[in-house]
Amino acid sequence: RLVLAASNPGGELPGMPPPDAGVRRIMAGPAVTADDMVYLFFPDNDAGRAAGHAYLARVGTRLATGRPELSDAAAAGQAAAIASSGAVPFERLRENLARIEKPVLHATGMRDVMIPALASFVAVQNLPSASLVVYGDAGHAFLFQHAKDFATQVTNFLGEHTP
Repeated sequence: RLVLAASNPGGELPGMPPPDAGVRRIMAGPAVTADDMVYLFFPDNDAGRAAGHAYLARVGTRLATGRPELSDAAAAGQAAAIASSGAVPFERLRENLARIEKPVLHATGMRDVMIPALASFVAVQNLPSASLVVYGDAGHAFLFQHAKDFATQVTNFLGEHTP
């Protein structure tokens, strides 16, 4: 079984919108602000911004005591993976997805500025045994906005597919 959250299958996806200019600006900047984090992970509307700032306030107290270290090598590896994700031709991507025979739960936020929901739709269309959950009012951080519902979705999915 495989659970994917806010995931891009990689490769050249037909119809994919161009990368969001705000995301590129934030990623290229020297530091990420709270407003940047909210933009990246929550919908760019009043409700999304309120949910994002409320989330940051909740986790901020926990993070004040220390954060996990992120090495330069790990950051560079993530950047390289993102940069190379468009290198796979679509036909190869479809073949790769078709070989995944295990059940897949793919979840996404409809208002994700980093990985458009279209990526999830394309992936699910090419997976032999997949379910798609879309949170219409959420962005990349849908699993924080809808934590209980997403946990229920995952629990149900895993329960249905227990050997």
